[in-house]
Amino acid sequence: MTPHLRRLALLTLLLTVPLIAQQDPDTPHYRLQDSVVVVASRYAAPIWSETNALTVIPAADIERIADHSLLEAVQWEIPSAFLADTRIGGFGIGTAGTGMLSLRGQGGRPNTGVAVMIDGHPDFMGIFGHPLPDVYGMDNVERVDILLGPASTIFGGGALGGVVNIVSRSAMRNSFRISAEGGSWGTYASSLSVSRAFGAHGVQLTVAHSSTDGHLPQSDFRTTRVQAGWDWRMNSTWQISLRGRYVPYTFDDPTRNGDPAGLGTYGDIRRGMGQIVLRNDGAAVSGSTQAHFNAGHHEFFDGFVSDDQTLGLSTYQQWRAGEQLSVAAGGDLLRYGGSANLNNIENVLTTAGAYAVAMYSPTARLHLRGGLRWQHHSLDLSTVAPTFGASVVPFAGLRVYVNYQSGFRHPTLRELSLFPSSNPDLTEERSTGYEAGCEYGLPGGFIRFAAYRTHAVDMITTVANPSPPPPVRFQNAVEAEQWGMEATVRWRLLPFLHAQLAWNSLDPDGLTAFNPAQQFKYMILADAGSVHLAVAGQYVHDLFAGDNHTLHMPDYHLLDLSASWQLPAIEVYLKARNVLDRSYAILPGYEAPGAHYLLGLRYALED
Repeated sequence: MTPHLRRLALLTLLLTVPLIAQQDPDTPHYRLQDSVVVVASRYAAPIWSETNALTVIPAADIERIADHSLLEAVQWEIPSAFLADTRIGGFGIGTAGTGMLSLRGQGGRPNTGVAVMIDGHPDFMGIFGHPLPDVYGMDNVERVDILLGPASTIFGGGALGGVVNIVSRSAMRNSFRISAEGGSWGTYASSLSVSRAFGAHGVQLTVAHSSTDGHLPQSDFRTTRVQAGWDWRMNSTWQISLRGRYVPYTFDDPTRNGDPAGLGTYGDIRRGMGQIVLRNDGAAVSGSTQAHFNAGHHEFFDGFVSDDQTLGLSTYQQWRAGEQLSVAAGGDLLRYGGSANLNNIENVLTTAGAYAVAMYSPTARLHLRGGLRWQHHSLDLSTVAPTFGASVVPFAGLRVYVNYQSGFRHPTLRELSLFPSSNPDLTEERSTGYEAGCEYGLPGGFIRFAAYRTHAVDMITTVANPSPPPPVRFQNAVEAEQWGMEATVRWRLLPFLHAQLAWNSLDPDGLTAFNPAQQFKYMILADAGSVHLAVAGQYVHDLFAGDNHTLHMPDYHLLDLSASWQLPAIEVYLKARNVLDRSYAILPGYEAPGAHYLLGLRYALED
């Protein structure tokens, strides 16, 4: 660990210890023992027994601090998260698009190093391997779970830096919501969502549309989303759920190259996805079995056309042997691929894996976890991913934990065979993580601190081709030793006022692209009767747009404001972004949006 990181760790501890000491001993503490969480839709565990960092963002917080994507909420809530959000209205698709999210120094361009999941199954584009956040929307989302650090033992490929799991809201409720908003640069959005429960059944339907002209010429984005769901509670143990969505969208992206005539670099995307989930929740055994698909058609300005699809089947079960022992196990199968008009060859890859993890509490204060995944890929690759961890609860409200985690990512079709720079001999990327952290409950808040190390090997990058053409080709050529620390403090200043401070310090080694060395984030949340206010700021220091400390970008400070007025069934809200009108850039030569706003009206009837 560098001297700079050691000094920052000492400063963090000096700041947090007085906060703990100043608490009123008669004030009731948040009790870790009182809460059980279903972790990323895979297994249930008491929070006090968790051996790694876990954050849950509820839907209300997502609506308050995010505009067009729930990944924006992840950016604000997670100290080590960095989101390359370069436009308004949507991310688009491309090396600088797709919602480039990094967690603890792992992500990639586009993002293939953070596993984005929906209700516990992976979501990614079959050829390029990245998630598709423009498809998700923020309607009918119950919460978002974020696990930090390598997490492939339970969650499979792609989890080099962590997992973001989107949990769908149940259709077993009566709800009617309609909203409309408009703002800067011709930005408009509207949505209608209806959910109805009758007997043992529930149905829901959402239709949404949004559009923007963009903050720069030829940076427009337009999308329509149709989403439907059905839940059937067959009895007290079994429930079946069906979800589907169709999302066409178009965008123009001035960050792309190859537009000397100024005609635009547009894309026309059509995506569809669906899932059927059978859940069981018994006294001793609970889990889910699901089948899911994801398919799309992409057309771009340069004539590139592709079709891709992902099909998956998985089952996860947890057996509770008593108060001390619980075992979760599962298996999954993925078939993914597609074709492009570069060669019109259908390429298909398959991967299958199985895992088991045991959670054992020999005493009320000590909790142990160990697990192992075996994964086989049709590239004739076999991977073993272990995990170990322990947590100690020395007294109510405090959890101290350590862990060892592992992650892997298989090469995508883009890297294997699609373009001239492809290399069919690529192997998987791998990461191992070590973490020590603690969480302490404050009155109305918490303190979290973690120090982590990630060792990544065989990372895929482009290198000079010894036998050109082409001049470069993909190769497993990068090894990185990353160190970091992060801390979050949230506390209640007054009965109606909360504050949150978050800080992350990272030494990303050579993987400097979109992994800033320092981030400081703060929020002030006020809820006074029917008026709600959120002020959020972010300071980013030592950001690079390229690896190996290339393309250094200036530091910047952003300040956002959200305000709402809640009347019976009606909410009026304002979202003002970059209110100080800072001029900054995340990508060289591409100015990020200045001050802009959204003014909206929402009518909602909820049971």
